[in-house]
Amino acid sequence: MVGSDIGIDLGTANVLVYIKGKGVVLREPSVVAFDRDTNKIKAIGEDARLMLGRTPGNIVAVRPLEIMWKDPFQETTYKCVCAKRGDRS
Repeated sequence: MVGSDIGIDLGTANVLVYIKGKGVVLREPSVVAFDRDTNKIKAIGEDARLMLGRTPGNIVAVRPLEIMWKDPFQETTYKCVCAKRGDRS
């Protein structure tokens, strides 16, 4: 993959990764679910999207890029999560 052209779109609805010659290689919803009590991430992408509006009180599923867009001056820190496809632990 040395010398490949890669494009990353951090959209408010979806994150897309494009590789020249291969096209879009990753398309995941921009959603993170985390445990408020432990501050640990429970799910990302599609798994987290399925949790929107369906979580117990201590689990929160949010679209962090949408929150930042609505209030860009709010001091917010988000942890970058990198996981292999299918590995959401």
